[in-house]
Amino acid sequence: MARIGINFDKKGTGPICNVGDWTTVHWVGRLKDGRVVTDSKMEGDQRPKTFTLGDHQVFKCWDLALTQFHQGDIGTLDCPSNFVYGDTFTWPPVGGEPIPLHSDIDFEIEVLECGRTPDFVQQSPQPVTTTMQSGQCMWLHWDESQNLRDDLVISTSTLPDEAGVFELVKLEHLLKDDPAMEWYYDYATGQLHNGIGWTYNLTKDALVNDGQAGQTLDHITKLGDTTHEMDDGSNAAFVAAAGKDN
Repeated sequence: MARIGINFDKKGTGPICNVGDWTTVHWVGRLKDGRVVTDSKMEGDQRPKTFTLGDHQVFKCWDLALTQFHQGDIGTLDCPSNFVYGDTFTWPPVGGEPIPLHSDIDFEIEVLECGRTPDFVQQSPQPVTTTMQSGQCMWLHWDESQNLRDDLVISTSTLPDEAGVFELVKLEHLLKDDPAMEWYYDYATGQLHNGIGWTYNLTKDALVNDGQAGQTLDHITKLGDTTHEMDDGSNAAFVAAAGKDN
C-alpha cells in the first residue's frame, strides 16, 4: 500500500469503501507519458464497472487503494507496474499500441457507489453426484489440454482384423457423437467402456453390446480374463480376448 500514491481531487460524502463491498467506478488509465490506455467511457457500452472490492476482480492497485475512498470521491492513483499489468504483454482497450512492459499507470477514479453488501439468495439444494454414474455417457478429458487450444479426450481405434478383440487407446480432439469418445461406467462390474459396439435398446431400456461385451481397460503386457491393474502406462488397450498380448 505504501507504494501506491493517492491524490484526492474531490471528496464525497458517502460511506467508505470496505473489502467485500460492491463498488462501482468510472476510470481513465494513463501511462506516465500521458497516453490513455483504458477509459471506461470509451470502452464497450461505456458503463462503469461494478466489482467486489478485495476479491481480485480488478487490478491489485484498486483492491488496495479504494479502501481509502468514500462514495463520491474522485481521485488519482499512482499504481506501480507490479500492481497493474506488470510484465504481461497487453494490448490496451484504447490507444492503439501495446502497453510497454513494467509500466506504472496513473488512474483517475470516480467512485459512484460503495458500501453496499450484495444480498445472497438461498438456492434450492442440488443433488450431489459425480460424473461417473453407471450407464451415463461421459467424456474423459486430458487435464493438460485445458492449457491448449484444443480439447483432447480419450478415444480408441480398431486395428485391422481385430474388431471386437483389440483396440488402441489414444488422445484425439473432441468430436461430439463419436462413440469411440463416449464412455460408460458399469457400477455392477466396475468396468469402463466406450460406445463402440454398444447401442441403446428401447425395449430393455438399457445399453446393449453387439459382441464386444467382454471389453475392459488394461494396462499390462499380458492380458488376462479379469485384469484391471495399472502400471507405468507403457501399454494401454481395450481388449475382449483373454490372453491377448499387447
